[in-house]
Amino acid sequence: MALIITDGQIIKEQFLICINDFLNSGYIPELMPESEYIGFARVLKNKAKSEGQPNDTDDQLFKYLILQVRKNLKMIVCMSPIGDLMRKRTAKFPGIVNCCSVDFFHAWPREACEKVAYNFLKEIEFETDEIRRGVGNFMSEIHLSIDKYNLI
Repeated sequence: MALIITDGQIIKEQFLICINDFLNSGYIPELMPESEYIGFARVLKNKAKSEGQPNDTDDQLFKYLILQVRKNLKMIVCMSPIGDLMRKRTAKFPGIVNCCSVDFFHAWPREACEKVAYNFLKEIEFETDEIRRGVGNFMSEIHLSIDKYNLI
């Protein structure tokens, strides 16, 4: 499962405290009472036992719960690198950099978009190669126009 959060959804800096805690440990303190965490952990007792994990105490089950959260829940944090906001946030909340894979997406050149489109279209039957080229050009134009309108 993935949770996607964009910088536009971060309306209070306090959100980043929770995101940072989750990225660092898989656990957000004070998200809910400890008894609720333990209740969730106890539900996993049989699964932990079947996997040979320690499951005799609430602490052991809690650790197993956090292990399962870290294994099965991914967080995707989308931030614009334009301006100082991302730099400031990553300095204050190091989990955003230390516990994430950072991908920067750059615009593709038209020629590269067209080559990819033509590659995908090569196995599809068209009446003529001219139509295939036209569809490939259209696909690359759509892709490039998305970048153009995202910057507006």
